[in-house]
Amino acid sequence: MNTSMHVSLYVSDINRSIGFYTSFFGRIPDKIKKDYFKFDLEEPNLVLSFVVNPDKVRPDFGHLGLKITEANTFHAMLNDAREKGWIQEEEMGVNCCYALQDKYWLSDPDGYMWEVYQFLSDTDKNDEKYSSNEASACCNPSDKKRVRLSDLTPTQTSCC
Repeated sequence: MNTSMHVSLYVSDINRSIGFYTSFFGRIPDKIKKDYFKFDLEEPNLVLSFVVNPDKVRPDFGHLGLKITEANTFHAMLNDAREKGWIQEEEMGVNCCYALQDKYWLSDPDGYMWEVYQFLSDTDKNDEKYSSNEASACCNPSDKKRVRLSDLTPTQTSCC
């Protein structure tokens, strides 16, 4: 069976979001309409679509994750995100979700949090900061204020 996952997110400004995700994925969207755009990614196998609906933007729903399997790819993406000023937190060699990981956090123009990580190995423990009984403790950047990318960079226009 050949399957892919589909995620759909609401966005407030299509041009800013297209600019961010085009840069994040290193390619233009597969489909762009006046109130919608979509990436049909093969690696990872994911259909990621975006619908303009500012009233439904909820960046506090949790977070999105992008698992990078190749170390060279992970470090190239990390360096690119550093150069763009996107990094909100870097966590190297952490035990989170019972896995040893290298990861960094960023947010898109609407505040959706992305955890970009490389899985290194399974582990039987979590680091202390992830061992809280609070549901929000695991897989969240430490007590850093969420910063929208649009607050850090000028508004970008659509690429297409």
